[in-house]
Amino acid sequence: MRVICVALFIFFLPLEVFGQIYDWEDFNKTLVAIERINKKKEMSFLNALSDDEFIHSPDFAQLFNAIKSFHLNLGYAQVRCIKEFEIKDAKQPFADAQSLMVSFLQGNDFRWYVESAYLQSGKDTVHFEQKSFKPLAAEYNFSDFVNAVRNGDIKEYSGITPYGGLPLSFLASKRVQKNRAATIIVTNMIFYQHTQDTAQDVSQKDARQIVEVGYIALKNTTKLQGQKKGWLLHEYGTMSDFYERYMQQDLFHDFIIDKAEQGAKNRLKKYNLDKPSRFYFENLRSVQSN
Repeated sequence: MRVICVALFIFFLPLEVFGQIYDWEDFNKTLVAIERINKKKEMSFLNALSDDEFIHSPDFAQLFNAIKSFHLNLGYAQVRCIKEFEIKDAKQPFADAQSLMVSFLQGNDFRWYVESAYLQSGKDTVHFEQKSFKPLAAEYNFSDFVNAVRNGDIKEYSGITPYGGLPLSFLASKRVQKNRAATIIVTNMIFYQHTQDTAQDVSQKDARQIVEVGYIALKNTTKLQGQKKGWLLHEYGTMSDFYERYMQQDLFHDFIIDKAEQGAKNRLKKYNLDKPSRFYFENLRSVQSN
């Protein structure tokens, strides 16, 4: 069996010249391929990007129809990586290891920032305690903050996630090892269509309408699954599904999924559908040349 290394430039070649094994070792390649499929409508290649479980799910049909029927904009996409780490207490070497789940958010500079974290112990999810200062701290010039700094207790309050979501003190005596499990979640995938307007104004004759805003989840498959491995599509849904599955519901959640009065129409008008993709290689190349 002949193996051909897949480089980023392959997406400008006909799909027929690809080797027999598709190796998506970089999740950016998967995103570039999705954009290529959407642009060329080469729908038969979508199977090569997806794991077997996803292919046989209703989510796959929903994504297939969206890519086939509409245009895709990834200019507003956000990328998260949910990574599992094995963590043990050095003072208790014989205790069972726990799983430290960390959500990394990719910034506009393409670097990864720790967004949130929690412990997974069996089926139980344990969130870190968020410490805070007294209600009258402002009136007393935050003397409790000053004392915490002096006593060395500030590490109990601070952390590497917002609001002490992962206190620095927790990591002081722990040994952290990588596990293979990782999930990439790409949100704010905008699907839109061109609409023919009967208005006399020329600028209105090719209006664009947002049809769906969705997300995808990619699993890092290290072993061959058929003729493919690497970052494979595992899940798709609307942003409403994303907040239902991954985020706590609150007032902000209600607004995002259009329960707020007139939230959908007013918000969608603010999207610039000409915003360059974060992934498409032609856009990256043009930026680098400037």
